[in-house]
This record gives sequence, C-alpha cells and structure tokens, in this order.
Amino acid sequence: MKRSAILLALLLLAASCEKVPRTAQEQYRAGVEAAAKGDWGRSAYLLKKALQGNLTPKQQEIATITLANAYFNDKDFENAA
Repeated sequence: MKRSAILLALLLLAASCEKVPRTAQEQYRAGVEAAAKGDWGRSAYLLKKALQGNLTPKQQEIATITLANAYFNDKDFENAA
C-alpha cells in the first residue's frame, strides 16, 4: 500500500513537470506540433492562445488555418467555420 502510494505520487509529480509554453512563439510551435500528432484539443487551445500574442504574419496565417483544422477534426464545426 505504501509502495503504491509513493509510486502514484511520483507519477503525478512527473506528469506535472511538463513544460507549459509561455510565449506566443512557444505556444505556436507546441500547437502546430500537437496538430501534427492529432491532439486536436491541445492544438486548438495552444493556437488560440498563440494568436493573442505576437506572431509574424506568416505564423498568424498558419496558426489560423491549423486552428480551424483542429476544430474541424475535433468535430467543432461552428468554430471551424
């Protein structure tokens, strides 16, 4: 019992150590990467945040298209349009 509690605590600690993208550039890169992996929910969240920050015009264009694609693949057709 004690051993499983320690293991659970270590797993939770490891899961919480994932680096959270903070800048628009980091969010953009992570959002595009998540879309490439098919993680549509994470991609939409990150790209929506990235578009609120400072991206180049080309990055804004790619982020907008990828965000719409993520919504579409996540069956959120209203936001995809």
